[in-house]
Amino acid sequence: MPHEPIHASERFRGKSAAGLYGDAVEEIDCSMGEIFKILAENHLVKNTLVIFTSDNGPWWQGDPGPVRGRKNLPFEGGYQVPFIAKYPGEIPPIGPRDEVSMSIDVFNSCLEIAGVTPPQDRVIDGVSILPLLKGEDQTPHDTLFIYKGNKLVGVRHENWKYLRRHMTDNGGYASLSQGPFLYNLELDPNESYSLIESEPEVARQLVKMLDAFDTEIENNIRGWQ
Repeated sequence: MPHEPIHASERFRGKSAAGLYGDAVEEIDCSMGEIFKILAENHLVKNTLVIFTSDNGPWWQGDPGPVRGRKNLPFEGGYQVPFIAKYPGEIPPIGPRDEVSMSIDVFNSCLEIAGVTPPQDRVIDGVSILPLLKGEDQTPHDTLFIYKGNKLVGVRHENWKYLRRHMTDNGGYASLSQGPFLYNLELDPNESYSLIESEPEVARQLVKMLDAFDTEIENNIRGWQ
């Protein structure tokens, strides 16, 4: 509903102070309340995992917070999304965690909760983050690969992030490719200052990771047609 074309029902239209986008968000919030109400009425709260998240950062409206970029851009604003998990008795109310994971991890996490062994006849990119959600462990990832559609455009390894040459958010030259870029996300979470010139060895190592993953995907396309 907060995706273009934005929609809100008559009950919520014009109710928020943030325009139509705010109306849609308030309706989503109310709808979540209805879901929890039904779970409670059917005595399903304690054995139901509820995950609230998004597939990407905001598009035309919405706020990516202090990070750069929006939907369809490989900067953090296009990839950092809310992820809230509620599972009474299993996930304690520990509050925010400063750890990295991806939506690819939801599949394996649900399998672990259900007591199901992941398929062994194919490559599964995600891993279970149930221990992370319980506050028992740190992220299982030191490297995550970044796609734009089905094109591999970057890699995030520990505090470093490398982006291949691509079309960016530069309004003056929107039709031209920019980069490559290298960012230290610990020092520069806004991705404002590329270190591609001053840290060439780091860049070379991340390029090797991208090239190796490209080769791996060629041998196992994981569902791409």
